Amino acid sequence: MGGKEILVLAGSPRIHGNSDMLADAFIEGAKKAGHSVTKIYAAAHKVNGCLGCNKCWSDGTHCIQKDDMVKLYPAFEKATVLVFASPLYYYSWSAQLKCVLDRTFTYASPDRKSAMAVKECALLVAAETREVADLDGLVGSYRITARFCHWKDKGILLATGVYEKGAVQAGDWLEQAKKMGMEI
Repeated sequence: MGGKEILVLAGSPRIHGNSDMLADAFIEGAKKAGHSVTKIYAAAHKVNGCLGCNKCWSDGTHCIQKDDMVKLYPAFEKATVLVFASPLYYYSWSAQLKCVLDRTFTYASPDRKSAMAVKECALLVAAETREVADLDGLVGSYRITARFCHWKDKGILLATGVYEKGAVQAGDWLEQAKKMGMEI
């Protein structure tokens, strides 16, 4: 197995933080398995929230908003696997990641001129809480999104009890993420 095009959507505004370290460990494993990986830092891009205007493709492009999302669309059209790496913020995705995800709604438009290549997905989460049930909102949103988009879930890694930068290095969270990348 090998040769998948993987897009890792890093949702934390804290570069080299816990969810970012999970993403990097996943990437290391995926590359070791022979996959091609692109990593996008959602917080490094100015992406507005979806306006819900239903004007996708009305001007011949993905969206009437002219922000950094225009630079990100090609990655979604190339990747066959989409990996979300997010911290748990108020029991859900980070706002930065959610804005990017919401803007992919353009691919659900009946007037779409291109499509996402994504067929599979995975979720990596770093959370301060030690209560796995506290992640139900984010995990539920991920699962519903995967079902709506007809993506096959390839795994969920919930690193709990990790708040301070680097706390994810304790235990075997990074090894689990690396293994997940190798097996995707």
